Amino acid sequence: MFDILEIACDEAGHTGPDLLHKDQRVFAFGSVALSDAEAFELIRKARHPVQLPELKASKLLGSDRGRKLVNALLQALDGRYVVSVHDKLLALCGWFFEYIYEPVYQDNPRLLYEKNFHRFVAMYTYLWMTDPTSDAKRAIEQFQKYMRSRDPADAPF
Repeated sequence: MFDILEIACDEAGHTGPDLLHKDQRVFAFGSVALSDAEAFELIRKARHPVQLPELKASKLLGSDRGRKLVNALLQALDGRYVVSVHDKLLALCGWFFEYIYEPVYQDNPRLLYEKNFHRFVAMYTYLWMTDPTSDAKRAIEQFQKYMRSRDPADAPF
Protein backbone atom coordinates (compact mmCIF):
# COMPACT_ATOMS: atom_id res chain seq x y z
CA MET A 1 0.00 0.00 0.00
CA PHE A 2 1.10 3.56 -0.61
CA ASP A 3 1.41 6.14 2.13
CA ILE A 4 -0.44 9.37 1.47
CA LEU A 5 1.75 12.45 1.67
CA GLU A 6 -0.19 15.50 2.78
CA ILE A 7 1.26 18.83 1.69
CA ALA A 8 -0.20 22.20 2.58
CA CYS A 9 0.61 25.21 0.39
CA ASP A 10 -0.02 28.91 0.72
CA GLU A 11 1.08 32.12 -0.92
CA ALA A 12 1.55 35.72 0.06
CA GLY A 13 1.93 38.84 -2.02
CA HIS A 14 -0.32 37.88 -4.92
CA THR A 15 -1.42 41.05 -6.69
CA GLY A 16 -2.71 39.40 -9.84
CA PRO A 17 -1.28 40.78 -13.05
CA ASP A 18 -0.05 43.96 -11.31
CA LEU A 19 3.57 43.05 -10.63
CA LEU A 20 4.37 46.70 -9.86
CA HIS A 21 2.01 47.05 -6.90
CA LYS A 22 3.87 49.56 -4.72
CA ASP A 23 2.79 48.03 -1.41
CA GLN A 24 3.61 44.42 -2.33
CA ARG A 25 7.04 44.05 -3.94
CA VAL A 26 7.53 40.34 -3.22
CA PHE A 27 5.65 37.14 -3.85
CA ALA A 28 6.19 34.16 -1.57
CA PHE A 29 5.03 30.57 -1.88
CA GLY A 30 5.47 28.02 0.85
CA SER A 31 4.61 24.40 1.42
CA VAL A 32 4.88 21.99 4.31
CA ALA A 33 4.50 18.23 4.48
CA LEU A 34 2.28 17.29 7.43
CA SER A 35 -1.22 16.11 8.12
CA ASP A 36 -4.00 18.24 9.62
CA ALA A 37 -3.90 16.10 12.76
CA GLU A 38 -0.17 16.65 13.19
CA ALA A 39 -0.57 20.38 12.57
CA PHE A 40 -3.26 20.70 15.25
CA GLU A 41 -1.11 18.68 17.66
CA LEU A 42 1.93 20.91 17.06
CA ILE A 43 -0.12 24.04 17.71
CA ARG A 44 -1.76 22.46 20.78
CA LYS A 45 1.65 21.62 22.27
CA ALA A 46 3.10 25.05 21.57
CA ARG A 47 4.22 26.97 24.62
CA HIS A 48 3.15 30.23 22.98
CA PRO A 49 -0.59 29.85 22.33
CA VAL A 50 -2.45 32.47 20.32
CA GLN A 51 -6.18 32.94 19.89
CA LEU A 52 -6.59 33.14 16.12
CA PRO A 53 -9.06 31.25 13.93
CA GLU A 54 -6.32 30.96 11.29
CA LEU A 55 -2.58 31.44 11.69
CA LYS A 56 -1.66 34.46 9.57
CA ALA A 57 1.88 35.80 9.46
CA SER A 58 0.64 39.38 9.29
CA LYS A 59 -1.02 38.88 12.69
CA LEU A 60 1.52 36.51 14.29
CA LEU A 61 4.56 38.63 13.48
CA GLY A 62 2.94 41.65 15.13
CA SER A 63 3.35 40.31 18.65
CA ASP A 64 6.12 38.75 20.71
CA ARG A 65 3.96 35.70 21.48
CA GLY A 66 3.14 35.24 17.79
CA ARG A 67 6.81 35.48 16.75
CA LYS A 68 7.73 32.89 19.38
CA LEU A 69 5.02 30.57 18.05
CA VAL A 70 6.28 30.96 14.47
CA ASN A 71 9.82 30.21 15.60
CA ALA A 72 8.72 27.13 17.56
CA LEU A 73 6.72 25.78 14.61
CA LEU A 74 9.57 26.34 12.15
CA GLN A 75 11.97 24.52 14.45
CA ALA A 76 9.53 21.62 14.88
CA LEU A 77 9.12 21.36 11.11
CA ASP A 78 12.77 21.72 10.17
CA GLY A 79 13.43 19.92 6.89
CA ARG A 80 9.74 19.50 6.09
CA TYR A 81 8.94 22.87 4.55
CA VAL A 82 10.15 25.04 1.69
CA VAL A 83 9.62 28.72 0.98
CA SER A 84 10.29 30.52 -2.27
CA VAL A 85 10.40 34.34 -2.29
CA HIS A 86 10.53 36.41 -5.48
CA ASP A 87 11.05 40.09 -6.17
CA LYS A 88 8.21 40.80 -8.59
CA LEU A 89 10.04 43.64 -10.34
CA LEU A 90 13.01 41.33 -11.03
CA ALA A 91 10.62 38.70 -12.42
CA LEU A 92 9.10 41.31 -14.71
CA CYS A 93 12.60 42.33 -15.84
CA GLY A 94 13.30 38.69 -16.68
CA TRP A 95 10.28 38.75 -18.94
CA PHE A 96 11.89 41.57 -20.93
CA PHE A 97 14.28 38.98 -22.30
CA GLU A 98 11.58 36.41 -22.85
CA TYR A 99 9.25 38.74 -24.74
CA ILE A 100 11.73 41.01 -26.56
CA TYR A 101 14.91 39.04 -27.29
CA GLU A 102 13.87 35.42 -27.37
CA PRO A 103 11.32 35.75 -30.22
CA VAL A 104 14.04 37.18 -32.47
CA TYR A 105 16.19 34.11 -31.86
CA GLN A 106 13.37 31.61 -31.49
CA ASP A 107 14.87 29.20 -34.01
CA ASN A 108 18.06 28.83 -31.98
CA PRO A 109 18.16 30.71 -28.65
CA ARG A 110 20.71 28.25 -27.17
CA LEU A 111 23.68 30.59 -27.66
CA LEU A 112 21.96 33.37 -25.71
CA TYR A 113 21.31 31.04 -22.79
CA GLU A 114 24.76 29.43 -22.91
CA LYS A 115 26.31 32.88 -22.49
CA ASN A 116 23.78 33.82 -19.77
CA PHE A 117 22.52 36.73 -21.85
CA HIS A 118 19.06 36.26 -20.31
CA ARG A 119 20.53 36.94 -16.87
CA PHE A 120 22.43 39.98 -18.13
CA VAL A 121 19.28 41.45 -19.68
CA ALA A 122 17.21 40.81 -16.55
CA MET A 123 19.80 42.31 -14.20
CA TYR A 124 20.60 45.29 -16.43
CA THR A 125 16.88 46.00 -16.80
CA TYR A 126 16.42 45.68 -13.03
CA LEU A 127 19.25 48.16 -12.39
CA TRP A 128 17.66 50.56 -14.89
CA MET A 129 14.25 50.15 -13.29
CA THR A 130 15.54 50.80 -9.79
CA ASP A 131 17.64 53.84 -10.78
CA PRO A 132 15.75 56.84 -9.39
CA THR A 133 17.17 59.11 -12.10
CA SER A 134 15.82 57.09 -15.05
CA ASP A 135 12.39 57.27 -16.66
CA ALA A 136 12.19 53.49 -16.55
CA LYS A 137 8.96 53.48 -14.55
CA ARG A 138 7.04 54.57 -17.64
CA ALA A 139 8.70 51.86 -19.74
CA ILE A 140 8.00 49.06 -17.27
CA GLU A 141 4.38 50.16 -16.83
CA GLN A 142 3.89 50.14 -20.60
CA PHE A 143 5.66 46.79 -20.94
CA GLN A 144 3.42 45.25 -18.29
CA LYS A 145 0.35 46.59 -20.13
CA TYR A 146 1.71 45.25 -23.44
CA MET A 147 2.26 41.79 -21.91
CA ARG A 148 -1.46 41.60 -21.11
CA SER A 149 -2.76 42.97 -24.40
CA ARG A 150 0.01 42.07 -26.88
CA ASP A 151 -0.91 45.34 -28.61
CA PRO A 152 2.20 47.40 -29.52
CA ALA A 153 0.11 50.57 -29.20
CA ASP A 154 0.07 49.95 -25.44
CA ALA A 155 3.86 50.39 -25.26
CA PRO A 156 4.87 53.37 -27.43
CA PHE A 157 7.88 54.19 -25.21
